[in-house]
Amino acid sequence: MTRLSRSPYGVASTLFKKLLRERASERKATLLCSHSLQVVEQVCDRIYILAEGRLVADGTAAQIGREAGADDLESAFLRLTDSSAKEVLVP
Repeated sequence: MTRLSRSPYGVASTLFKKLLRERASERKATLLCSHSLQVVEQVCDRIYILAEGRLVADGTAAQIGREAGADDLESAFLRLTDSSAKEVLVP
């Protein structure tokens, strides 16, 4: 067990993820706005990525990664939100 998982933050994070999974199993939607892409990848079955007020990606973590040519959600996010990028996945 890591130090973080024994801390109040670690316990709260674990309980929060459990709550999200329970709601999903009950077919209830939850809007989660987060910069913690590891958590997003773990608990979300549908992801929307916004950049400069525009929707640049929509789908599962695997779909977004594949469409962005990235191995994980964080890499996909960085590619999609790079202001020098000329192409977005969602018009």
